[in-house]
This record gives sequence, C-alpha cells and structure tokens, in this order.
Amino acid sequence: MDLVLAAAMCAHDETSAGVLCTALRNVCYNHEEEEEKQQTSTTTISNHAANKTRIGEAGGVALVLAAMRDHETNARVQEMACATLRNLADNHPENARRIGEAGGVAVVLAAMRAHETNAHVQEHACGALRSMADNHPEN
Repeated sequence: MDLVLAAAMCAHDETSAGVLCTALRNVCYNHEEEEEKQQTSTTTISNHAANKTRIGEAGGVALVLAAMRDHETNARVQEMACATLRNLADNHPENARRIGEAGGVAVVLAAMRAHETNAHVQEHACGALRSMADNHPEN
C-alpha cells in the first residue's frame, strides 16, 4: 500500500477510517524524505500481527475494498490494495473472514480481469487470494 491508496481510503470515508488513516499518515509522513520508505512502510504496517487486528476492527478491510471499487482503472491502487489484503489475511482468520464476507474475493478477481497484463497486480492478487483461502474454506 502506498500514498495513493492511503489517500483514496481516507478520501472515501474519513469518519470510519480514522484509526487506519491516522496510522497510515503517521507512517508516511515520518518518512517524507525517502519515497521508498513511504511505500514499504505502509505495506509493512498491515503485516504486523497487532496492526492486522486493529486495522480489521477499525473497518480497514471495507475501506481497502472501497478504494479498489472506486479506483478500478488505477493499476497502482489495485496492486497495493491486493498486497494489503494479502497481508491482512495472512495467518489472520478473522480478517480472512471479514474480506470474504465483504466481497473481497470478487473484488480481487475483478482487479485481475481489469489489469490482466500488469504483472504486479496479478502477483499481489494471487497472493491475496492465497492468503484469503488458507485455512478458510468459505473463501
């Protein structure tokens, strides 16, 4: 996830995104000088066990999926959103359930169809589907 996705998520529904967007902003703005750190830090925040729970409980899954729906043609948003969903679902059954119940499988598949020639979208989408499916037969 990078600044494009974070901004899309915050712009979509700032009230329910409060906790998530505040965390994302803090991570991003603490590394303003180094763009590489901005991109990797915001992805890393969703790959920490306690943050996975906090993001899921704060409505982060719904916001990521909303950003994907609102920005279907933006390959970078799709790529980073899929990477974030992968991280949120990986070894976190509750987030995998949240993603599935919110229609996440269909949204990720739509991203794959819309960006079929973009290897990065395909890679992160496949990873997201794998993390959603692991130990979660409903997905």
